[in-house]
Amino acid sequence: MKRMALALTALAGLVVTTAAAAPQDEWTQQVRRMLQQAGQKFEERGFEMTHQIFTGSLNDDSNEYVTVTLNIGTQYALMGACDTDCSDLDMTLYDARGNQVSQDVEMDDFPIVTVTPTRTGQYRVKVVMASCSAEPCRYGVGVFGK
Repeated sequence: MKRMALALTALAGLVVTTAAAAPQDEWTQQVRRMLQQAGQKFEERGFEMTHQIFTGSLNDDSNEYVTVTLNIGTQYALMGACDTDCSDLDMTLYDARGNQVSQDVEMDDFPIVTVTPTRTGQYRVKVVMASCSAEPCRYGVGVFGK
């Protein structure tokens, strides 16, 4: 009985914490929705989302790396998206040896990099927040494969 009361108390605390944190995630949720909508377009071309959407936040002109495991022979399209305070997001894809595989540095906020790996392994995606008007800007990376 005591254990059940503790579990219910912990669960109640989790619900309160989640509800309080939800408004702070508005921009992240926006990015997730954009990538899910893009996923529908990829599905029309035979792709499916193969990984969880990765999200983060960056200030203007800053970058970070996202690591993903990609499988041999699968055709991948990795798409980035950023919130409405961002007007330019860039991505560069590197293989396990650090060689550049694909890059999208066009002046847009939906970069797409592609690869069909010749071996299964870790790939790194360099995400660059090229233009953010209200820091930090949220971004996401969706991985689609077929």
